[in-house]
Amino acid sequence: MKKFTLFFLSFFLFGALMAQRDTDCYDFDDLTVDGYVAEQLGGSWTTWNGTPGGADDAFVSDMYSNSPNNSFVVNSPDIDLVFELAEEALETGAWLYSNYIYVPSGYSGYFNVQSNPVPGEEWVIELYFNEDGSGYFENGSTDTYEFTQDTWILVEINFDLDSDLAQVFFDGALITQFENTFPIGGIDYYGQETGGIPGAYYDDVCFGEGTPISNDDCYNFDDLDPGEFLALQLGGMWTTWSDTPGGDDDSFVSDDQSNSPDNSFVIFENIADVVFKLAEEPIETGAWLYSHYIYIAAGATGYFNVQSSPVPGEEWVIELFFDDDGTGYFEGGSLETFDYAPETWILVEINFDLDSDLAQVFFDGNLMIEFANEFTIGGINYYGDDDNGPPEAYYDDVCFSEGVPISPAGCYNFDDLDPGEFLALQLGGMWTTWSGTPGGEGDGFVSNDQSHSPNNSFVIFENINDIVFKLAEEPIETGAWLYSHYIYIAAGATGYFNVQSSPVPGEEWVIELFFDDDGTGYFEGGSLETFDYAPETWILVEINFDLDTDRIEVYFDGALVTEFTNTFTIGGINYYGDDDNGPPEAYYDDVCFGTGWSIPVGIEDIPSNNDNLAIFPNPAKSVVHISNSVGFEKIQLVNMAGQLVLEQYSSNNRMDINTSVFESGIYFIRVFSHDNVITRKLVIE
Repeated sequence: MKKFTLFFLSFFLFGALMAQRDTDCYDFDDLTVDGYVAEQLGGSWTTWNGTPGGADDAFVSDMYSNSPNNSFVVNSPDIDLVFELAEEALETGAWLYSNYIYVPSGYSGYFNVQSNPVPGEEWVIELYFNEDGSGYFENGSTDTYEFTQDTWILVEINFDLDSDLAQVFFDGALITQFENTFPIGGIDYYGQETGGIPGAYYDDVCFGEGTPISNDDCYNFDDLDPGEFLALQLGGMWTTWSDTPGGDDDSFVSDDQSNSPDNSFVIFENIADVVFKLAEEPIETGAWLYSHYIYIAAGATGYFNVQSSPVPGEEWVIELFFDDDGTGYFEGGSLETFDYAPETWILVEINFDLDSDLAQVFFDGNLMIEFANEFTIGGINYYGDDDNGPPEAYYDDVCFSEGVPISPAGCYNFDDLDPGEFLALQLGGMWTTWSGTPGGEGDGFVSNDQSHSPNNSFVIFENINDIVFKLAEEPIETGAWLYSHYIYIAAGATGYFNVQSSPVPGEEWVIELFFDDDGTGYFEGGSLETFDYAPETWILVEINFDLDTDRIEVYFDGALVTEFTNTFTIGGINYYGDDDNGPPEAYYDDVCFGTGWSIPVGIEDIPSNNDNLAIFPNPAKSVVHISNSVGFEKIQLVNMAGQLVLEQYSSNNRMDINTSVFESGIYFIRVFSHDNVITRKLVIE
């Protein structure tokens, strides 16, 4: 399950920000070169230890300067300069901090925002500029970025302490927006060595009034007049099916119910037919998130749908029916059912990834369905459908903004689920049972008896347990894909799972894995080999499918166990309580599905020790060295979810990657050289 927090993006030009603030700036041009910054400036400038002129003070430099002639340099891990933004921590208002930063080639830079002018309480946001031109944030945001070395970059951080939002801009372009509940008090310029040798220069440091961050893509209807027409008052992107705001199919603003005081709008007649246009033209690409709160009155129904175009009537992308008995169902993209609580505000979020042709629906942060969608999106239609009862649905806090890309299936660690309750019933979406009845006899239970990644796993311990994890909505026919999980077989027990050729189980068994109660095991289907395993131990099982070369590899804890030819598609994983070889009791955790790697065949099927590629150390903690004898063009690093987390170019035959900036786990390195691509697994600790 994944809950999305809405961050609504507003882009600002630097000139506009400058025009709106009363600002104090420092250009360091009147200071003595090679003298201490805090010792010369005094006032709001000090050091972490409160000792201007001491070892943690920074030096004034004329080596580089954005505005002639001086800047200051942080080129030692001893330096820890502090700029106090105020005498006391700032708790309200909108404030803008900015500086120019210059990071020479081969060096790194770092600074952070402190919650208090006396440093050390809370780190509001940290900015890391690595020596390879990559960078990342910590604390307030975990986004990454690229920057240009040997160039002055304008960094602006706009804080709206009243809305608990903050934004970071580089050269006027929005890089990240994040929630911030801390006050702000100071800027700390530290010689952090994480990204390489420190050596960053700072100039034109400014602090003054900022710009409030409004959620321009949200509507709470509180400024509208209750009892009056909705679309007629709002205008703009709001209209009706017949495009006649104020006509018969317009709805009314209401103060009878509201999620965020004071108003909402209500659909209570079958002539009400309101349309919220998401854009002026159908949206074809990108990831987008629509959300609202909905309240269904007792004994009443609710209904809305997503249209493929802002001009309604072309295609219904997905329809949501809320019946008068607390049940509901989808039509269009999905045909699944759901339960809901009447007379309660429910957060409905629909996340569209138009690039991967996938969409997800969440209720109160819980994934209800994931479905394939090949349509564009253009509008939301709120209609008084009365087929299943009298309509009376209230809508509030309607929002639309950027969403989250959806990689097929992704990863599940089950830690947000309730132990002792049914697995597929709680997860929904891509998780079901062989009979298609989550919560029925075939469903398995979430368990906290064993776990690879705290706190939960799921357990198959009866021969009626028969869970299915759908890898996609349709059988996958092409590409390279990697499925993995950790499995734990209890002492004296057995385990079993298989790969199905279709998300609808029962067509073809691609491969079956039997873990017997004596520590031995065997394959059936694509391979007939045997294996040994250690009971009462978590084992990483990885199955790499190359559907283009018709090859499959199975790994246990990173070691190749079997490789075989496969001509089937893949569609799902089936976890079954097979008891032919003993009582079943197998635990599964950290289930993942994403991009795999190609498997060479024929004359190109060369063992890895002959490809002249060296990757060491592996596992890696802080750095990994990559080299070969023929050189390479670029290197990509891909995580288990199939997301590209690093792309680095080189014309040499050696490259180093700073692995300390990545989360621990399993990654894949793709090495591109002379029209050849080699993929290898990398473990980062």
